[in-house]
Amino acid sequence: METRDTGAEPTPEEARQSLDLAAREESSTVNRPVPGWYFPILAALIWVMFLLNALGKPEQPIRGIIGGFAIACAILVAVLVGRVTFGSSPYRRVHISWTRALPGIVIAAILALVPVLFAETAGAWVWAACGTVLAALIATAGTRYWQQTRRA
Repeated sequence: METRDTGAEPTPEEARQSLDLAAREESSTVNRPVPGWYFPILAALIWVMFLLNALGKPEQPIRGIIGGFAIACAILVAVLVGRVTFGSSPYRRVHISWTRALPGIVIAAILALVPVLFAETAGAWVWAACGTVLAALIATAGTRYWQQTRRA
């Protein structure tokens, strides 16, 4: 909008255009862009943790090595999420559309709980199957998010 020399107020149409422009600018900076590798790495780490659980209860010292590797993967996930989420960024908030996010949250929770509840009776393959599905969902949803928020 140009400034006028007369100092007159903007017309309703000019004001509406300015507000629309401000709304578009705000919506383009609401959700934090993430690196393209973020969601695939996150999905891979979670998949590895599920696969490590699928190994069942091996004998010592393998059990300790597997446990240490699982803990290392969990720490890597926490560090990765923390750095991307809380790293310095001009983005002050992430707008979550709960109507779109809630089904994914419920599905992820179910995929995490099913092996805990049924691996003993159904077998360790439940860990591998649920981990594969969850990792695929994270990678797919994450790729879509990345495509929508990446900056030119």
